[in-house]
Amino acid sequence: MVKVNWNAFQSKFGEASPAEFERLCYLIFCRRYGKSDGIPRFRNQPALETSPIEVDGEFVGFQAKFFLGKVSAHKKDLKKAINDVASRYKTLKRLVLFVPMDCDCNQKAKDGHLKTKAQRELEDVAKANPNAKILYLIPTFQNPTGVTLTLERR
Repeated sequence: MVKVNWNAFQSKFGEASPAEFERLCYLIFCRRYGKSDGIPRFRNQPALETSPIEVDGEFVGFQAKFFLGKVSAHKKDLKKAINDVASRYKTLKRLVLFVPMDCDCNQKAKDGHLKTKAQRELEDVAKANPNAKILYLIPTFQNPTGVTLTLERR
């Protein structure tokens, strides 16, 4: 498995990096939720990258934010994204927020999980909006797309 190098990604796509990252996230989102025919969307769609989709009776949407550096340096933009989604999509129950960096988890939360200050602050923003929940999908060496094989295929 090849580790994604976001600096190389930006070198390859230059100013188009945010659009290409959004396209990559769109493909991962479609695959994760079984949307092989794609998802409807509009040019300059507000707050979400596509129209929300229905999954198990709940509406789910995604937002892709491309940047280099630490997540904590982009908290303001990420908080705005969460608030925009919560205010525009009242029926949305889950927001998948794609960012190209893992959080540097170095502090324990009350539940014992490692979390950064930025991560806790973003979760607080989501808690303040009754329709916003954050789902973390973090690519890893072993499982970059977050997809797990069915029992039959294992």
